[in-house]
Amino acid sequence: MIRFLLPALALMSGIGPAAAQTPSEQVTIDAAMRRADLMYWYDQAAWHGTDDMLAKGKHVAERVGGWIVDGPADEPLLIFYSKDTDPVPVYLARFRNGKLVEGRLARAEETNLITPARKRLVDAVGVARDALRQANVARCSDKPFNSIVLPAEVEGGPVRVYFLTPQTSTDTLPFGGHYVIEVDSAGRSAPVRKFTNSCISVATKQPDGKSLGLVITHLLDPVPTEIHGFSAMAARVPVFVGTRDKRIWEVTPAATGPTVRLVQGD
Repeated sequence: MIRFLLPALALMSGIGPAAAQTPSEQVTIDAAMRRADLMYWYDQAAWHGTDDMLAKGKHVAERVGGWIVDGPADEPLLIFYSKDTDPVPVYLARFRNGKLVEGRLARAEETNLITPARKRLVDAVGVARDALRQANVARCSDKPFNSIVLPAEVEGGPVRVYFLTPQTSTDTLPFGGHYVIEVDSAGRSAPVRKFTNSCISVATKQPDGKSLGLVITHLLDPVPTEIHGFSAMAARVPVFVGTRDKRIWEVTPAATGPTVRLVQGD
Protein backbone atom coordinates (compact mmCIF):
# COMPACT_ATOMS: atom_id res chain seq x y z
CA MET A 1 0.00 0.00 0.00
CA ILE A 2 2.76 2.43 0.87
CA ARG A 3 4.03 2.50 -2.72
CA PHE A 4 0.80 4.21 -3.79
CA LEU A 5 1.12 6.93 -1.13
CA LEU A 6 4.85 7.63 -1.24
CA PRO A 7 4.63 9.88 -4.33
CA ALA A 8 2.22 12.22 -2.56
CA LEU A 9 4.46 12.47 0.46
CA ALA A 10 7.50 12.91 -1.75
CA LEU A 11 5.96 15.98 -3.34
CA MET A 12 4.94 17.38 0.03
CA SER A 13 8.13 16.80 2.01
CA GLY A 14 10.92 16.50 -0.54
CA ILE A 15 12.11 12.97 0.12
CA GLY A 16 15.87 12.63 0.45
CA PRO A 17 18.28 10.86 2.78
CA ALA A 18 16.46 10.32 6.08
CA ALA A 19 17.72 9.60 9.58
CA ALA A 20 17.05 6.28 11.26
CA GLN A 21 14.76 6.06 14.28
CA THR A 22 16.50 6.40 17.64
CA PRO A 23 15.71 4.58 20.92
CA SER A 24 14.67 7.87 22.56
CA GLU A 25 12.28 8.54 19.70
CA GLN A 26 10.72 5.11 20.26
CA VAL A 27 10.09 6.03 23.89
CA THR A 28 8.40 9.26 22.76
CA ILE A 29 6.32 7.43 20.16
CA ASP A 30 5.22 4.73 22.61
CA ALA A 31 4.05 7.35 25.12
CA ALA A 32 2.19 9.29 22.42
CA MET A 33 0.40 6.18 21.15
CA ARG A 34 -0.66 5.20 24.68
CA ARG A 35 -2.21 8.64 24.99
CA ALA A 36 -3.80 8.30 21.55
CA ASP A 37 -5.44 5.02 22.52
CA LEU A 38 -6.90 6.51 25.71
CA MET A 39 -7.97 9.64 23.85
CA TYR A 40 -9.88 7.64 21.26
CA TRP A 41 -11.74 5.42 23.72
CA TYR A 42 -12.41 8.26 26.14
CA ASP A 43 -13.81 10.30 23.25
CA GLN A 44 -15.99 7.38 22.18
CA ALA A 45 -17.26 6.98 25.74
CA ALA A 46 -18.10 10.69 25.99
CA TRP A 47 -19.91 10.60 22.64
CA HIS A 48 -22.04 7.51 23.22
CA GLY A 49 -22.48 8.22 26.91
CA THR A 50 -23.81 11.69 26.12
CA ASP A 51 -26.34 10.21 23.71
CA ASP A 52 -27.45 7.76 26.39
CA MET A 53 -27.70 10.48 29.05
CA LEU A 54 -29.71 12.81 26.80
CA ALA A 55 -32.10 9.99 25.95
CA LYS A 56 -33.00 9.79 29.65
CA GLY A 57 -34.51 13.27 29.58
CA LYS A 58 -33.73 16.97 29.56
CA HIS A 59 -33.98 17.15 33.35
CA VAL A 60 -30.78 15.11 33.62
CA ALA A 61 -28.77 17.31 31.23
CA GLU A 62 -29.86 20.45 33.08
CA ARG A 63 -28.00 19.28 36.19
CA VAL A 64 -24.73 18.53 34.39
CA GLY A 65 -21.77 20.88 34.76
CA GLY A 66 -19.29 18.75 32.85
CA TRP A 67 -17.85 15.28 32.50
CA ILE A 68 -14.70 13.25 32.88
CA VAL A 69 -13.73 9.79 31.70
CA ASP A 70 -11.42 7.63 33.77
CA GLY A 71 -10.11 4.08 33.78
CA PRO A 72 -8.43 1.82 31.21
CA ALA A 73 -9.15 2.13 27.50
CA ASP A 74 -11.11 -1.13 27.43
CA GLU A 75 -13.27 -0.31 30.49
CA PRO A 76 -13.68 3.45 30.81
CA LEU A 77 -16.12 5.07 33.22
CA LEU A 78 -17.84 8.28 32.13
CA ILE A 79 -18.98 10.51 34.97
CA PHE A 80 -21.24 13.48 34.37
CA TYR A 81 -20.90 15.75 37.39
CA SER A 82 -23.02 18.54 38.84
CA LYS A 83 -22.56 22.29 38.53
CA ASP A 84 -21.78 22.65 42.24
CA THR A 85 -18.50 24.05 43.52
CA ASP A 86 -17.99 20.65 45.11
CA PRO A 87 -19.37 18.52 42.26
CA VAL A 88 -21.14 15.21 42.73
CA PRO A 89 -21.88 12.51 40.14
CA VAL A 90 -25.10 13.01 38.19
CA TYR A 91 -24.97 10.26 35.57
CA LEU A 92 -22.70 7.27 35.03
CA ALA A 93 -21.91 5.33 31.87
CA ARG A 94 -19.71 2.26 31.92
CA PHE A 95 -18.16 0.75 28.81
CA ARG A 96 -16.45 -2.51 28.05
CA ASN A 97 -14.54 -3.12 24.85
CA GLY A 98 -16.21 -0.15 23.20
CA LYS A 99 -19.76 -1.12 24.18
CA LEU A 100 -22.02 0.65 26.65
CA VAL A 101 -22.79 -1.87 29.40
CA GLU A 102 -24.45 0.43 31.94
CA GLY A 103 -25.95 3.91 31.83
CA ARG A 104 -27.88 5.29 34.80
CA LEU A 105 -28.41 8.13 37.23
CA ALA A 106 -25.84 8.26 40.01
CA ARG A 107 -27.13 7.28 43.44
CA ALA A 108 -26.91 9.62 46.43
CA GLU A 109 -24.39 7.36 48.16
CA GLU A 110 -22.02 7.43 45.16
CA THR A 111 -20.52 10.84 45.89
CA ASN A 112 -17.27 9.01 46.66
CA LEU A 113 -16.86 8.31 42.94
CA ILE A 114 -15.41 11.80 42.67
CA THR A 115 -12.15 10.73 44.28
CA PRO A 116 -9.33 13.24 44.89
CA ALA A 117 -7.68 12.01 41.69
CA ARG A 118 -10.88 12.53 39.71
CA LYS A 119 -11.51 15.91 41.35
CA ARG A 120 -8.11 16.89 39.98
CA LEU A 121 -9.33 16.01 36.48
CA VAL A 122 -12.45 18.13 36.98
CA ASP A 123 -10.40 21.08 38.20
CA ALA A 124 -7.84 20.70 35.39
CA VAL A 125 -10.52 21.08 32.74
CA GLY A 126 -11.56 24.45 34.18
CA VAL A 127 -7.97 25.66 34.48
CA ALA A 128 -7.20 24.58 30.92
CA ARG A 129 -10.33 26.24 29.51
CA ASP A 130 -9.29 29.52 31.10
CA ALA A 131 -5.78 29.18 29.68
CA LEU A 132 -7.12 28.39 26.22
CA ARG A 133 -9.41 31.42 26.33
CA GLN A 134 -6.60 33.72 27.43
CA ALA A 135 -4.29 32.41 24.70
CA ASN A 136 -6.86 33.35 22.04
CA VAL A 137 -5.85 30.39 19.88
CA ALA A 138 -6.79 30.02 16.24
CA ARG A 139 -10.09 28.24 15.70
CA CYS A 140 -10.60 25.93 12.74
CA SER A 141 -14.35 25.48 13.20
CA ASP A 142 -17.28 27.48 14.50
CA LYS A 143 -18.31 24.41 16.51
CA PRO A 144 -17.21 24.01 20.15
CA PHE A 145 -14.01 22.12 20.85
CA ASN A 146 -14.24 18.51 21.92
CA SER A 147 -12.34 18.14 25.18
CA ILE A 148 -10.51 15.08 26.47
CA VAL A 149 -8.72 14.99 29.81
CA LEU A 150 -6.06 12.37 30.54
CA PRO A 151 -4.88 11.57 34.05
CA ALA A 152 -1.27 12.04 35.08
CA GLU A 153 0.97 9.30 33.71
CA VAL A 154 3.12 9.28 36.86
CA GLU A 155 2.31 10.29 40.42
CA GLY A 156 2.56 14.05 40.71
CA GLY A 157 2.80 14.47 36.93
CA PRO A 158 0.66 16.83 34.86
CA VAL A 159 -2.91 16.20 33.77
CA ARG A 160 -3.28 16.70 30.02
CA VAL A 161 -6.36 18.47 28.69
CA TYR A 162 -6.92 18.28 24.93
CA PHE A 163 -9.13 20.62 22.93
CA LEU A 164 -9.86 19.13 19.52
CA THR A 165 -11.54 20.57 16.46
CA PRO A 166 -14.62 18.37 15.97
CA GLN A 167 -15.13 16.25 12.89
CA THR A 168 -18.31 17.65 11.34
CA SER A 169 -18.33 15.55 8.17
CA THR A 170 -17.54 11.93 7.40
CA ASP A 171 -15.76 13.09 4.25
CA THR A 172 -12.94 14.96 5.98
CA LEU A 173 -10.88 14.64 9.14
CA PRO A 174 -9.45 17.75 10.84
CA PHE A 175 -5.74 17.73 11.72
CA GLY A 176 -5.52 21.44 12.52
CA GLY A 177 -6.96 23.34 15.46
CA HIS A 178 -5.98 20.74 18.07
CA TYR A 179 -4.35 21.82 21.33
CA VAL A 180 -3.17 20.37 24.62
CA ILE A 181 -2.59 22.10 27.95
CA GLU A 182 -0.78 20.45 30.83
CA VAL A 183 -2.00 21.31 34.34
CA ASP A 184 0.40 20.54 37.18
CA SER A 185 -0.43 19.21 40.63
CA ALA A 186 -0.63 22.78 41.97
CA GLY A 187 -3.32 23.67 39.42
CA ARG A 188 -1.05 25.77 37.20
CA SER A 189 -1.33 25.54 33.43
CA ALA A 190 1.59 25.23 31.05
CA PRO A 191 1.58 27.19 27.77
CA VAL A 192 -0.90 26.01 25.15
CA ARG A 193 0.70 23.46 22.83
CA LYS A 194 -0.50 23.43 19.22
CA PHE A 195 -0.13 20.45 16.90
CA THR A 196 -0.17 22.33 13.58
CA ASN A 197 0.63 25.84 12.39
CA SER A 198 -2.60 26.19 10.43
CA CYS A 199 -6.03 24.72 9.83
CA ILE A 200 -5.89 21.61 7.71
CA SER A 201 -8.35 18.83 6.97
CA VAL A 202 -7.74 15.67 4.97
CA ALA A 203 -10.26 13.87 2.77
CA THR A 204 -11.09 10.48 4.24
CA LYS A 205 -12.03 8.87 0.94
CA GLN A 206 -10.93 9.01 -2.67
CA PRO A 207 -13.41 9.82 -5.47
CA ASP A 208 -14.09 6.09 -5.86
CA GLY A 209 -15.21 5.96 -2.24
CA LYS A 210 -12.17 3.98 -1.06
CA SER A 211 -9.28 5.00 1.17
CA LEU A 212 -5.87 3.37 1.40
CA GLY A 213 -4.81 5.82 4.06
CA LEU A 214 -4.47 9.50 4.91
CA VAL A 215 -1.40 11.56 4.10
CA ILE A 216 -0.21 14.52 6.18
CA THR A 217 3.02 16.41 6.73
CA HIS A 218 4.03 17.44 10.23
CA LEU A 219 6.53 20.22 10.91
CA LEU A 220 6.45 20.63 14.68
CA ASP A 221 7.86 17.28 15.86
CA PRO A 222 10.39 14.76 14.56
CA VAL A 223 7.99 11.83 15.12
CA PRO A 224 4.22 11.27 14.96
CA THR A 225 2.17 12.57 17.90
CA GLU A 226 -0.91 11.37 19.75
CA ILE A 227 -3.01 13.40 17.31
CA HIS A 228 -1.85 11.19 14.46
CA GLY A 229 -2.63 8.08 16.50
CA PHE A 230 -6.03 9.41 17.52
CA SER A 231 -6.81 10.36 13.91
CA ALA A 232 -5.83 6.92 12.61
CA MET A 233 -8.15 5.31 15.15
CA ALA A 234 -10.98 7.70 14.26
CA ALA A 235 -10.56 7.23 10.49
CA ARG A 236 -9.92 3.49 10.82
CA VAL A 237 -7.20 3.67 8.20
CA PRO A 238 -3.44 4.28 8.41
CA VAL A 239 -2.13 7.83 8.58
CA PHE A 240 1.14 8.41 6.73
CA VAL A 241 3.09 11.24 8.34
CA GLY A 242 5.93 13.06 6.61
CA THR A 243 8.04 14.78 9.26
CA ARG A 244 10.30 17.79 8.87
CA ASP A 245 13.44 15.66 8.59
CA LYS A 246 12.07 13.96 5.45
CA ARG A 247 11.14 10.70 7.15
CA ILE A 248 7.83 8.94 6.50
CA TRP A 249 5.94 7.11 9.21
CA GLU A 250 2.93 4.83 9.07
CA VAL A 251 0.51 5.15 11.99
CA THR A 252 -1.87 2.18 11.93
CA PRO A 253 -5.04 1.75 14.00
CA ALA A 254 -5.38 -1.47 15.98
CA ALA A 255 -7.64 -2.93 18.65
CA THR A 256 -4.79 -2.71 21.15
CA GLY A 257 -3.97 0.87 20.20
CA PRO A 258 -2.27 2.58 17.26
CA THR A 259 1.19 1.48 16.17
CA VAL A 260 3.94 3.38 14.37
CA ARG A 261 6.65 2.25 12.03
CA LEU A 262 9.20 4.11 9.96
CA VAL A 263 8.52 3.29 6.30
CA GLN A 264 10.82 5.69 4.46
CA GLY A 265 12.94 3.38 2.28
CA ASP A 266 10.74 0.26 2.80
